[in-house]
Amino acid sequence: MARSSRRFLVSVIAVMMAALCFGQNGPLSSDRSRKQVPADHGLLLILSHDETPETSDSTALKTCLANHPPLACVMLTITVKNEGPETVLRWTGSCGDTSLGFDLQRSDGNWESFPVSELPVCGRNVLELQRLSPGESYVWHLRLADPALYLDTGPDDGLIHPNLQGYGFLTRPGPHTIRAHWYVNGCVASNKLKPGSSLGDPFAARSLCAQGTEPKQQFIVLQSNELRLSVQP
Repeated sequence: MARSSRRFLVSVIAVMMAALCFGQNGPLSSDRSRKQVPADHGLLLILSHDETPETSDSTALKTCLANHPPLACVMLTITVKNEGPETVLRWTGSCGDTSLGFDLQRSDGNWESFPVSELPVCGRNVLELQRLSPGESYVWHLRLADPALYLDTGPDDGLIHPNLQGYGFLTRPGPHTIRAHWYVNGCVASNKLKPGSSLGDPFAARSLCAQGTEPKQQFIVLQSNELRLSVQP
């Protein structure tokens, strides 16, 4: 009897252990194999100094320095990488696009939006559609003084600029740390959109969004790394 009871008990324990292992391993394997899509849909925003600084005799640089402080004329590079599995569609206007902006770090360590000098005024706006495909990168070269950014970077008009304005930030003693932010107005593309295919009319392209979705304002909000501005020798 004792031997039979012992065998029965061993059999019960074996069955319980097998059930426990199955219950643990099944869901874990499923969870690990399931790809999680982050809130930014795999998009990454990188801010850096331009790898090929302008020479001191550059006409564009001379023109910029004639009206702006040196830090406003530093060439920067904005890179957007799509490291996710989805294609993102982005709608933008050709006139007054303010989706790209900058933040500056104050002396107390807090951040504030880089002040703008004026609001964009346009007579005619053309809607444009951009595709951000998986595995691809998109690069812009710019300086804070570029008119299209509408930032308060000068010119030096002889007036007193408060320290919290962009011009005051660029001319006061350093360090001068900035970061970029970029708003994507759009949606995730449908799987029916084939790589390299035409996007067609931007006004009629809502059908290109994934099923059950449509373009949204600030669908994705990206923030870059911090960058300490410096004038290259």
